[in-house]
Amino acid sequence: MLSYEQIADDIRTVLTAEIDPTKEVMRELDERYARAIGEVNERLRECGALLDNGLRTEAIHRCEAEPNLLNVVAIIDFPEFDVWADFAKQFGCPGPPRILTEIAEQLNDAYNEEASLGDLLRQHRLHALLRSPLPTRLSILRTLAHRDSGTPIWQDDIRAYEKVRHNQLRGEIEAAYAGDDLPALALLEQEVRARDWMQPPANEIIDKATKSHTAVRVKVARRRLDQLVDELTGAHSGFDVARGRLLRSRWHAQAAIALDGEDDPLVELVAPALEWLAEQDRSEQEEADYASTLAAIDQALDDWVPRQDLERLYYKLQSIDREISPQ
Repeated sequence: MLSYEQIADDIRTVLTAEIDPTKEVMRELDERYARAIGEVNERLRECGALLDNGLRTEAIHRCEAEPNLLNVVAIIDFPEFDVWADFAKQFGCPGPPRILTEIAEQLNDAYNEEASLGDLLRQHRLHALLRSPLPTRLSILRTLAHRDSGTPIWQDDIRAYEKVRHNQLRGEIEAAYAGDDLPALALLEQEVRARDWMQPPANEIIDKATKSHTAVRVKVARRRLDQLVDELTGAHSGFDVARGRLLRSRWHAQAAIALDGEDDPLVELVAPALEWLAEQDRSEQEEADYASTLAAIDQALDDWVPRQDLERLYYKLQSIDREISPQ
């Protein structure tokens, strides 16, 4: 293997010497330098081809094989390159070939990109080794493709993963539907409707996920309504207004999913409890209105407001079904 440092040192020695070298020395040194540049350019071309194919990691590994390619380029691409080329031609030597520094710059950029994507790349490799679920691995790949848009291999991997995921979705939807697994169906519908697919699932898969999710939502809500009938009836029997109101909120939330109309048998069963709660609401509202109006009258009397304003407040007080004190 050529000693790149020795070649660079020998060239600098010749350029700084007070006496010109012989033609034989110049020819031998020029040939050694040309061979060194040829070796380096060959490795640079290999790395450049890998980069062109989106194989950045592989290009970096090739670059780091001993001796490190970028270190060697820094050694042989010394500042006196142009001076040496002119000097060699004075002795009838062909001079050194051009160093493919543009590929070296691409490699340097690849190192910077690899460093910025380091955490994502580690996650990608780790989840591949662990054979993590495809949705997890796809999410990482899509992030990589977005942040590293110049590497087409991520796009190819995403297409391959998505094709496999399409086949998985059918089975997962059927299994979740059979087990009334509402959380799983919610995630599956969200997944198939997401906008980050390169190749979206077939409409048949999307429809299956949507209809399965809706059917199980109704089934689960219906079961919850059955339970709420008993719980609301218990709150009514125990005159537990606070609990009754909490249960009523839950009833309305589930009813919006599972009930089509007021003629449902469950509506009739829960009606007494709901009517009782409505009456409690009206009664408390009347008490609040009475207290606030009475306080307004007291304040108006203190402030000596006009008679018409006092009469308006008094008529409002009379409209509330409460006894007005003599005071």
